[in-house]
Amino acid sequence: MSISYDFLEKIKNGSLDVIEWLASQDEETIRERVYDFVPKDLDISVGSYEYDAIEPTITEIAVAYFMLRNVILLAFPQYSSGEWLTLAAEARGVYRKPATNANGFLEILGVAGTVIPLGTKFTNVIPIGSDLPIKYYTTQDTATIGEEGSCQVKVIADDAGMIGNVREEEICLNITDIPNLTLVHNTKAFTNGTDEESDESLLERLLERVRHPTGSGNKNDYRQWAKEVAGVVDAEVIPLWNGPGTVQVIIVGVGGIPIPDIINEVKEYLDPSDHEGQGIGKAPIGAVVNVITTGNYAVYIDIYGLEYKSGYNLNLTKVPIITAIKDMIEEIEIGGLVRIHDVEDAIRHVTGIRDFKEVLLNGKHFNVQTPSHLKASVGEVYFDGN
Repeated sequence: MSISYDFLEKIKNGSLDVIEWLASQDEETIRERVYDFVPKDLDISVGSYEYDAIEPTITEIAVAYFMLRNVILLAFPQYSSGEWLTLAAEARGVYRKPATNANGFLEILGVAGTVIPLGTKFTNVIPIGSDLPIKYYTTQDTATIGEEGSCQVKVIADDAGMIGNVREEEICLNITDIPNLTLVHNTKAFTNGTDEESDESLLERLLERVRHPTGSGNKNDYRQWAKEVAGVVDAEVIPLWNGPGTVQVIIVGVGGIPIPDIINEVKEYLDPSDHEGQGIGKAPIGAVVNVITTGNYAVYIDIYGLEYKSGYNLNLTKVPIITAIKDMIEEIEIGGLVRIHDVEDAIRHVTGIRDFKEVLLNGKHFNVQTPSHLKASVGEVYFDGN
């Protein structure tokens, strides 16, 4: 049997989906095609010479087809992941944002003159029976308790990522065993630890760069530049916010949360404070950049007259409803419009919900316009007024 030139012609004229065809080349498909080439008078029973020669080859060919399909797909970022996506992005000038270490200040009380050396370690206290992780923090400089009996010292989490973030008053134990200390605590939460950028986020930034190439400092350029800083998930750009030559960039973190700890880092990246308007950073010459973070604009939601499918009730659907609404509102940009139709649609798609009578946003059956510098968030969700 000769090779089908019709098959080759289909590849040339584009009438054959090569990726789909490669995916269909499993062992059984290849086996059927290979044995069609074997003369009918040859013995191909199990254990025969022909059988032993052909079968291992079929397996290897199937693996080769599988790998060939994936090699082709890896050429396109939309089908890449992990290291391959990182390389595809770097080739286009987009770099995966690394994990960052949470950091902040500890207040330490004790005997005046007590020295807290550089490299001193502190940790959180884990309640008995808790599965919370132990987190270690190391001082970044030397501090001395003053005459007033206290001092502030900067610490950084030993482990990079969100795992290093802590609530206020969570770090309270000195494991270096420095004498004369009476109290160790963080008076403010640490929230600036971020995980390595996800494939989803990196792909989004890569496609944005390719589809909207940076120009000479337009709005989209500033947004892309701000998002290159670790911890910044999105940004809103306000041109001429304080007159000609000024630009304001409003940054937000994961889930639309404010990220005040990153403001200075973004400012220095775009337009360093010591050289404002001189084009030392990403911003072009003549542009003075002001960076702020967003605040949350709470939207209160009332849901009346929920009707459930068989086997469902409020206890089973309450959390999924709140989650669906939060996920939807998180997608709304800074200063965006919260549409009541979108809230209703999110509720309708929750498993177990048949219908409802009415939805109110901030007490009214109208869309809610978020102020230009704020990010919409869910305040409370009430069910039948409760």
